[in-house]
Amino acid sequence: MATFKDGDHAVLTCNDRTKIVQIRKERPIFIDKNKIYLDHIINESDGSYFELKERHLCKIDTSQAKNLVQPEDTSSDNAGQDNRNLCDEGTVNQVLQQEEIEQLKSEGVSGQSIISQ
Repeated sequence: MATFKDGDHAVLTCNDRTKIVQIRKERPIFIDKNKIYLDHIINESDGSYFELKERHLCKIDTSQAKNLVQPEDTSSDNAGQDNRNLCDEGTVNQVLQQEEIEQLKSEGVSGQSIISQ
């Protein structure tokens, strides 16, 4: 496996954010409001897991990293399905006809009131 060198780029994932950063010795990066130095990941293997401790990333083993990562909720019955073939005919949800909507608008009824009908 390749190791990180000064000037290399790395992909950092913090909570739900992913950021590509350049590794520079003694130069901090900023993620959210955290000032982080990447000196400690120089000469570490690509694909390693790190934990933030006192503004530095410290290497942790894979088993420890897996315990920190929360599994995604895949309990949905529709998991893996998409809706590209659905066809909305508008008859099920649309209870007002175009003429009725135009009449309400001409009477000065607010858009929010029309939507709630």
